[in-house]
Amino acid sequence: MKNLLLIGGLLLNSILVHSQELPNAWQKGGTWAGNYKMEIEKTGSKVGKNCLQIHSKIDEVYGSGTIEQSFSAIDYRGKNLKLSAWVKTEDVKYWTALFIGFDDENLENTFTTEGNTIIKEEKVRGYHDWVQISTERVIPWNVNKIRIGLAIFGKGVVKVDGFETVFTE
Repeated sequence: MKNLLLIGGLLLNSILVHSQELPNAWQKGGTWAGNYKMEIEKTGSKVGKNCLQIHSKIDEVYGSGTIEQSFSAIDYRGKNLKLSAWVKTEDVKYWTALFIGFDDENLENTFTTEGNTIIKEEKVRGYHDWVQISTERVIPWNVNKIRIGLAIFGKGVVKVDGFETVFTE
């Protein structure tokens, strides 16, 4: 497979921003985003000087919190996307995982239906030192936007560092 694009460096560089709660191009999301604090963590990173951290503000959270970014899918339709990152977890009750989501040509979010990439084998829970995780998807021909990020469901703390995206044919 021919490596078409590696933008992990761009993603990693965006984590190095110091003056914001989250780096440029990253946004908060999830079903219960207000119950999570999402921020740049300036100590204890795996790859660079900083990492991103999501942690629950309350003990019982039944929804999710996400950090994500999106970009146009037009140049990547039909290609395979592999997303990887390093994660470190503390007391994650249900799970955390990377995700790749799509918005189709009708601007409908397919994250919870066909576009859902979070499967049992990709979920991390409990306590883990830095571990590299990944997920892969083929970009459908009818999507306009690709969304990538990290989700946590339930209480806990997750740090994420060294995002890397690779597109192949």
